[in-house]
Amino acid sequence: MQISGALVAAAGLAWFTQLSPDGTVWGDVIAPSAVVSIGFAVMIVPTTIAALTDVPESHSGVASALLNVSMQVGGALGLAVLSAAATARTLDQSRAGVPAGLSLVEGFGVAFAIAAGLMAVAAILALVFFREQGRRQRINLVELQNGSFDD
Repeated sequence: MQISGALVAAAGLAWFTQLSPDGTVWGDVIAPSAVVSIGFAVMIVPTTIAALTDVPESHSGVASALLNVSMQVGGALGLAVLSAAATARTLDQSRAGVPAGLSLVEGFGVAFAIAAGLMAVAAILALVFFREQGRRQRINLVELQNGSFDD
């Protein structure tokens, strides 16, 4: 699921690279946002399960906190890098005499292309590093929540 989610999110981010100053809200913002959201939704839950599987119960709080902090810090650093790339491209285009609206869209396009590439890398890493053990195993979530689930 992580692989397909990352690929769907990458496709949505790649779609964002097609932004234009004359674009529409539905075609240029809402539709690709929906695709990215679906990809993230498909990816987050299995990633959380994979990160917390086989963690002793006494360490589950620490593992969960570490996962959440990692996602928050990663998001903040990713946003900083993507913003810097977008700003650099926008400034380069502006200095070259490109109109402001087009310069800004070009900057966003670079940031979205980098983000799409990173999501593709995430899919490759998931393919290489996530193990097969436990996949397709049926889990009763009610029993799991009540703590009565046996391996």
